[in-house]
Amino acid sequence: MKDFLDPRNAEGMPKQADALFATDFLLTAKNGVRNCAFALTEATTPEARAILRRQLTEALELHREATQLMLDK
Repeated sequence: MKDFLDPRNAEGMPKQADALFATDFLLTAKNGVRNCAFALTEATTPEARAILRRQLTEALELHREATQLMLDK
């Protein structure tokens, strides 16, 4: 197994790290969408539903932007 902390073996690691971070961020954004949607189904007051709808919209936009960034890269 190569030690990627050794500069001789680290070639290509920045791209792999970028892909890992982007994928993790995208999965976190997806989880946020899911959590907001679930919370919206459980909300009992119109005020709570309005707040959660706004948060869901923002979470969806964040997920869309992260997806587009990954596709562009």
